[in-house]
Amino acid sequence: MQRKYLVTTDHSSDLTKLTFNRYGDRYFLSEVDNGYTGTGFILPQSSTERELARTASLRPDQTVTVIAQR
Repeated sequence: MQRKYLVTTDHSSDLTKLTFNRYGDRYFLSEVDNGYTGTGFILPQSSTERELARTASLRPDQTVTVIAQR
């Protein structure tokens, strides 16, 4: 079972964020922030993502954040 890591921040905002790591045309969810309570989850890398991260060392990793607002 994959473990999620709860993280807290000193502030909250009205923005809910999903953060993905991108390797080529593949995206992997890495972080979820609910934006209201100042807590979120950091998700561990899957074995597929770890392998892509190793082989993608010739170019920088990219992070894509999707922001939602109510």
